[in-house]
Amino acid sequence: MAAGIGIGRFVYTPILPPMVEAVPLTKSAAGLIASANFVGYLAGALLASWPGLPGTRRFWLILGLATNALCLVAMGLTHSLALFLALRLAAGVASVVAVLVYALPYRLNIVLAIAAAVLAGMLMEETRRRLPGVRA
Repeated sequence: MAAGIGIGRFVYTPILPPMVEAVPLTKSAAGLIASANFVGYLAGALLASWPGLPGTRRFWLILGLATNALCLVAMGLTHSLALFLALRLAAGVASVVAVLVYALPYRLNIVLAIAAAVLAGMLMEETRRRLPGVRA
């Protein structure tokens, strides 16, 4: 869970505000970057839940972790907003696929509880950022 979602989401998120200032990015561009990652999570969850998904759980775990790592490295090397968006989307898909495909057969209730907590935290953070004065 830490390698799949932790690094891609919770290490990246705190550095977005300094990136907005340093690059510079508009707030709209920063919002698109965050949204691309969320869309990737949704696409990854749909892919991981597909019953006919070929290959082994090990294959998807390794593919997801490797893709996520490559995307994170490539994000640090690009200056193109379009490419950055594509990389955030791919990183979202890869991280969720790695976690869900590998973990779901073991402890579905625990995985779903953790996923619900992660999604609730992301929702509260986005709400806090968008609505001044709201505490999450």
